[in-house]
Amino acid sequence: MKFDPQKLRDARKAQGIALKELAARIETSPAQVQRLERGQRRLTLDMFLTYCDALGVDPVDMLQERPMVPVIGIINNELEVVPLAPNTPHEAMAPRIISDPENLAAVRWASSGMFSTMKDHLMFFRIDTEGIPDVAWGQRCIIRHSNGSQRIGWLIGKDGQIHIDESFGDAEFNADVIWASPVLAVVPPFLA
Repeated sequence: MKFDPQKLRDARKAQGIALKELAARIETSPAQVQRLERGQRRLTLDMFLTYCDALGVDPVDMLQERPMVPVIGIINNELEVVPLAPNTPHEAMAPRIISDPENLAAVRWASSGMFSTMKDHLMFFRIDTEGIPDVAWGQRCIIRHSNGSQRIGWLIGKDGQIHIDESFGDAEFNADVIWASPVLAVVPPFLA
């Protein structure tokens, strides 16, 4: 298996660590770190393990291949899924905790205020679901209304009506829901 040195850079960038800071952690120069990340310097096993240790990442995770999945939108403060900004990544790695990443997609939290700790977290769900599967009831889901708008909420069925409960106690009664997919995982940005 050939190792892609770009993974080193991706792991460093995901944690917001500057070249200079990482170079100090592994006791080398920023130029050497940059050469490692570009594949211009031979990566020894010792340096690979030192690099992983400095970032606090498991070397096994760096060697595993994980598929990329589409990021289809951003969750705003009203728990609505809105289009991605042009400078936002449109793909993310499938989380290891989901054994079958086929038909997986994600939305990114852009929330502030009471959800500020969730900023840039990724919420993963299946995009191949049609209608409302039985497993969606009472679960946090990505929900699509008949007008095409999407939101996050808990699906509640009562007296033949569909209600959507939200995290902060609000509810939408008699919702016109055409599709729902339970959330499978929420992953912080440094693990995505």
